Amino acid sequence: AVLDALAYARTRNGKTDNRHQISHLEVVDPGDFARFKELGVSANMQLFWALPDVYTIEALQPYLTPERFKLVYPAHSLVAAGANLIGGSDWPVDVFPDDPMPNTPLRATFMGMSRTNPFEPQYPGALNAAERVTLDDMLAAYTINAAHALRMEKEVGSIEVGKLADLVVLDQDLRSLTPEQILGANVTPTIFDGTVVYD
Repeated sequence: AVLDALAYARTRNGKTDNRHQISHLEVVDPGDFARFKELGVSANMQLFWALPDVYTIEALQPYLTPERFKLVYPAHSLVAAGANLIGGSDWPVDVFPDDPMPNTPLRATFMGMSRTNPFEPQYPGALNAAERVTLDDMLAAYTINAAHALRMEKEVGSIEVGKLADLVVLDQDLRSLTPEQILGANVTPTIFDGTVVYD
């Protein structure tokens, strides 16, 4: 319905540089995958939740047909269709001391790449393994893709001369890690506008 409304607005107003996005995407009709690119609509997904757990297996799966359940968090299908994937944080305020799985971009990166739940063994396997995305997909989702959606790609989203130095440094090279090992990566310094604000 949102894509239809945006397509209609385009017929009335012409193509503009509006950078619409749909947040909290969970189930997407395959007929709409290519429409995200066609209409320039970003796919804002909270892939932290793309795992087998009580919310997806017990509270969702019984109410969807098997065909539709395979479309839960279709990140790979959207990326393959050319959609601009954005990593949303959803609810980072739920983090508490010693939380084994805080809702952070690193945890969401693990989920997007593995779609497994290592903290609840009663939910084995992966949630729609065919919808896994790559590390590069997830890094872009939380950096340059999000910056583009916010019209801030000239200020943030990548490390370049002239852009704001808003970044974190990790204690490990994510490209050398398995998805599971990403869970052990830690932020060392945090730099905001060129100033170290956490170390």
